[in-house]
Amino acid sequence: MKKIAIIGVGKLGTSIFRLLNKNPNHTVTIVDHNPVMLSVGRVHSLDNVDKLKGEYDTTIISVKPSDAIDMSRKLYLNNKFKTSKIMSAMAGVNVKTLKYMFPKNDITRLMPNLSIINGNGLTCIYHPLGHTIGASNLFIGGGRVIHMDREQDIDIATCIGSSGPAYFLKMMETMASEGREMGLSPCTSMMLAKEALRCAHSLSESNTSINDIASPNGITEKGLEILEKHKFTEIIKDVLKTSLDRTNNIFSL
Repeated sequence: MKKIAIIGVGKLGTSIFRLLNKNPNHTVTIVDHNPVMLSVGRVHSLDNVDKLKGEYDTTIISVKPSDAIDMSRKLYLNNKFKTSKIMSAMAGVNVKTLKYMFPKNDITRLMPNLSIINGNGLTCIYHPLGHTIGASNLFIGGGRVIHMDREQDIDIATCIGSSGPAYFLKMMETMASEGREMGLSPCTSMMLAKEALRCAHSLSESNTSINDIASPNGITEKGLEILEKHKFTEIIKDVLKTSLDRTNNIFSL
């Protein structure tokens, strides 16, 4: 039986918990200042890291970066708690900083997205020595796992793989809203927008290009021209660059 502690159970931490708790070989303890009602079966819920006791195989940190220093200090001073591996899902907190917080532990950085909860997600993993198998085994049930060779790559991956779904959903919701304005029922409009997003995913899996969809002088091509007229490509580039800048500056000692 593998003992796992998850510190921080917001949206991402809860998705991580629900994924790992599916495995009958895991005993999961969750820690959050506002603990959710998840103390069922093999799960234990605590409201403070001071209350963690015993030896854990892996501890996953999923608190807000702004709470990292206080959390790590309390964990360091808790002599009733031991863990060999620290896996951090905190955006923008690099290995050097994590080593400062947890000098005695093996450090892995990981960045799952919320879809791991249904097995269709993505988890990006970085370990300074390339030892990513342990984290991969934990998260493979959540979908695709990508091993990063460079630490800066996981910060870029955060902007695309973790934040990216929100940008696609924004476009889907905008299309659904405009469909309603054009006269469709809310249900039909949202269904069409969702199917368009599903179709885009399916086409991307078969390596279909935009040119394969857009006929010369057709409806799709005219729509794409409007997107570029309003600098759609530049907007997406700016979104990702701004997201990366925020990731690189979200935390400082």
